[in-house]
Amino acid sequence: MKIEIKKVKLSDIRMNPDNPRTISEKAMERLVKSLKEFPDMLNLREIVVDETMTVLGGNMRLLALQKIGARTARQRSLPGLLTIRSESLSSKTILLSVSGIWMH
Repeated sequence: MKIEIKKVKLSDIRMNPDNPRTISEKAMERLVKSLKEFPDMLNLREIVVDETMTVLGGNMRLLALQKIGARTARQRSLPGLLTIRSESLSSKTILLSVSGIWMH
């Protein structure tokens, strides 16, 4: 499998409804400020998505980008990830290392 990294429209990316993370208003303000002050960091921290463009990593970054009016973001995907996830046992947690990014 080959990792794909490309720039996409934010409107094409879907928040993950199963995302367990939340962010306080104050923390979101700090994240928004950070993205405004250091936009080049987004080149190092892509939003990780599956084949359906659902976020696997970066839900809070996606929200922050929407708040600042961004229209695009770099996304990282691994074709076949849905197949890997659907074939795993639901009672087990399987960790995949995708170029240093841990997903479960």
